[in-house]
Amino acid sequence: MFQPVLKGVHRAYMVSLRGRWRQFQRAANKPRKAQEARLRSLLSVRRDTAFAREHQLDGVDSFAAFQDRVPIRNYQDMAPWIERIANGEKRVLTRAPVRLMERSRGAAGEVKLVPYTDALFSEFAAATGPWLRELSVGCPELMGTRSYWGMTPLPHKRERTPGGIPIGMNDDREYFSPLARFALRRPRAVRSRVRRVADPSAWRQQTIKELLDCGDLGMISVWHPTFLIAIMEELAQNLEAILNEIKPARRAAILSSLDEAGDLVGEAVWPRLRLLSCYGEGPSAELIPNLRAWFPKAHIQPKGLIATEGIVSFPLWGGTGNVLAVTSHFLEFQDLEAPNARPCLADELRLGGTYSPIITTAGGLTRYHLEDAVRCVGFHGSTPCIEFLGRLDMTANLAGEKLSEAVVRRAIEIAHWETNIEPRFVLCTPVNSPKARYRLFLERKGSEGDLTNFQFCLERQLQESDGYRSARKHGLLAELELIEVKGGWDTFQRVRRREGLAVPDRQDQAYLDLHPIWEHAFQKGQSTTRAEINSDL
Repeated sequence: MFQPVLKGVHRAYMVSLRGRWRQFQRAANKPRKAQEARLRSLLSVRRDTAFAREHQLDGVDSFAAFQDRVPIRNYQDMAPWIERIANGEKRVLTRAPVRLMERSRGAAGEVKLVPYTDALFSEFAAATGPWLRELSVGCPELMGTRSYWGMTPLPHKRERTPGGIPIGMNDDREYFSPLARFALRRPRAVRSRVRRVADPSAWRQQTIKELLDCGDLGMISVWHPTFLIAIMEELAQNLEAILNEIKPARRAAILSSLDEAGDLVGEAVWPRLRLLSCYGEGPSAELIPNLRAWFPKAHIQPKGLIATEGIVSFPLWGGTGNVLAVTSHFLEFQDLEAPNARPCLADELRLGGTYSPIITTAGGLTRYHLEDAVRCVGFHGSTPCIEFLGRLDMTANLAGEKLSEAVVRRAIEIAHWETNIEPRFVLCTPVNSPKARYRLFLERKGSEGDLTNFQFCLERQLQESDGYRSARKHGLLAELELIEVKGGWDTFQRVRRREGLAVPDRQDQAYLDLHPIWEHAFQKGQSTTRAEINSDL
């Protein structure tokens, strides 16, 4: 693609974002006023709906009245309303029609459907527009380059709910405005039709091939760092074979750059690469050093707090933390140090305080508790900036799998029943290096039984969870590793005390622990993995 065309598309689009940026800047200086306007608008889109009638929202004229009329909800509370929408009922949560349903996974592996209206897409665009404007100013080298926006394979046939509503988006660009999608479509590095490749291995190979063919790649935006790490690991293992699949001129250019760099690093493959956008806070922060080793020169920008249900914050170039998206949804925050108090409004967060977001969106979710933990780390204007700390529930998320303690516990129980190996102590931890995977430390009663079978049963059971199975299938997670240990419970207590962590009663010990402190803690015996275990179990 000719560089003048790319630069022209970029320049025209960035000029169009000036208004969005100025609007956000005004709101950031007066977040209470901005949030008042958002709540009025969101109550308006709910007028004459089944939800508004049940909660008597017509008379709401203040934040306090809204909080008093509508209790805080989780997905299970919203599910009956969403099921009515999925079955074709109109005006359930919003007056506007639902354009599509998007899948999200719960901590226990269950599939959740989130309704999307045009107004909800506009709310996302109210945050992504200022973010892209900031990128154009902070990183002008992106001008005239192409970008890759994360995508995963689509089903052969577009799925629909019983009421005929489509399920699923095409790719991450759906979160942007129509003009943004047009602008981003022109300089894309990987064709959207690659998402129609159903086989995960073939999809991954085609994605890598098209990325390698893109010599002017400037930006990569994906959700999880594990995706990029897996791509670079595959290049390292099969570089010659993969390079033989791309255009000869591009192959020669890459080989020349690799000779000059003396090592396989991302900037040698893509000399114009300047920005990696991915999760980088909370548990994902541990993956960033591994990602940095593959991309030593590119700027790694952690994404804000973005969920399928809504957007809470987005990053600013060179800023501390991620600024609250006060022009998107109506935001409330449960103070985790005073959980029984009335939730705070966006402008009431205090520096250093820890909170859990509650969102009300144009898609119909009302006072919806995201069950994430965040900390206020600064301010942009008068609007708080936050960092993501992790989930309130015990959930690990290395590559989008959202593996809960309950799922791990159930898998261990089933492995015990099937193999007759009785655990005396067990602890499962996420591991980021050298490859993302889960590691199970096991001390058993007696010495009978085959640990290889225990590990096989455990891996098979974990793959009953859609998120874990998908991450394994797409090469983002390696198989679970089982390590036999001695003195497990005594070591567990000693290490937690040393780290200043509470020690639970033995019967209350969680089987999943997210703290990165266990790799060298235990006296290790046999280590068990099975190379033949794969996602076809």
